[in-house]
Amino acid sequence: MKLKNTASLARLVVGLGLPLILIFSARAAAEESQILTTENKVWIIPAGASERQPAKVNQVIHLHDKISTEKNSRATIRLADRSVFRINELTSFELLPPHNADRKPLLDLKTGSLYFFSREKPTDVEFHTPTAVGAIRGTEFLLDVAEDGDTKLALLDGAVDLSNDAGKIEMHGGEQASVTKGRAPEKSPLLDAVNVIQWCLYYPAVADTDEINFSAEEKNVLRESLAAYRAGDLRAALASFPANQASESAKVFHAALLLSVGRVDEANLLLGQLPATLAPAQALRELIAAVLGQDWKRATPITTASEWLAESYYQQEHAQLDDALKSARGAFAKSPTFGFAAVRVAELEFSFARVLAAEAALKVGLKNSPRHAEGLALKGFLAAAQNQSPLALKYFDEAIALDGALGNAWLGRGLVKIRLGQSAAGR
Repeated sequence: MKLKNTASLARLVVGLGLPLILIFSARAAAEESQILTTENKVWIIPAGASERQPAKVNQVIHLHDKISTEKNSRATIRLADRSVFRINELTSFELLPPHNADRKPLLDLKTGSLYFFSREKPTDVEFHTPTAVGAIRGTEFLLDVAEDGDTKLALLDGAVDLSNDAGKIEMHGGEQASVTKGRAPEKSPLLDAVNVIQWCLYYPAVADTDEINFSAEEKNVLRESLAAYRAGDLRAALASFPANQASESAKVFHAALLLSVGRVDEANLLLGQLPATLAPAQALRELIAAVLGQDWKRATPITTASEWLAESYYQQEHAQLDDALKSARGAFAKSPTFGFAAVRVAELEFSFARVLAAEAALKVGLKNSPRHAEGLALKGFLAAAQNQSPLALKYFDEAIALDGALGNAWLGRGLVKIRLGQSAAGR
């Protein structure tokens, strides 16, 4: 999601958060391929090894290393040439030596999705899939390989030569192509670029679990997941969500958790099975509309904190920051122990440079949700505003560890490093 009001830095940093790639420049300090973030279960098989091991943040990647992600897991990779990739769930790829010594490593995508974005000059990227080979000169694209090897390429900006044994095509920005085994590549216009990359986007939590009508038995079954969610740790909440929960309440909660890792299609499937007037489900539908820049029409008047919070994000998307703050306050008034609402009030107060009000609301928010990544990032900005750079970096690092897709945390860390004279690392 993008903000439409950028009159001040404060107003910029309260955004829902762009995809990580959008704010993490390709110009990084290190000269080696490296893992920048991991979410849930990410694995690496080092070159020459047969056993996989958990991938770690800052781990160096070498040629012939194999990277894979499990369900509800994502990662961010920076190659040695400073290209940065976002890795979707259920993805497996290997870095191979380039065809020519002066070229970049070749991406061998076996299955899954990779998203690349750079604000620098167009970058040459070569790739292999089971059904196609390509050479891309561009700054933004998404490559997807299905389990049967069928390949889809969405080229948002740049140019590409895409081929297989059956034929070859040339593509330009704003086009997409599909490749099936034994058939030449076919291209068509790319009509909905945001929908293509929606799994990369940041979805803040808006559902207040106190407003979901769990039975006593469900609360017991979901105890661990609910505790993690209320604390603000959405990744842990999803990881501990038990399988085969089919009640209306469980579907709402599960949809909220799926959004936290960009599984919008799956969340929509669950929401489609719920009554249109169910308040927490309405809140999630409005949030999706806000992030994807879609129009939203409410079925019933707002009655819950969840709905007020979703309304706040929707109003922000339409540059209505005063109304967004009023709605956030409405959510907090409805549910004073809902940590997500208090943090939302804090970040919007900060956008209007009301630092004392922001600090007061943030204190309440982090008391109830101490592992809220956006709240910790805001704490970093407040520390930075007081010239407490080491403390600010600590909070930004904590936020990134909780949610590597949170653009505001990366932005804050970059700005502080630039202030400390570390311009390359900051960019």
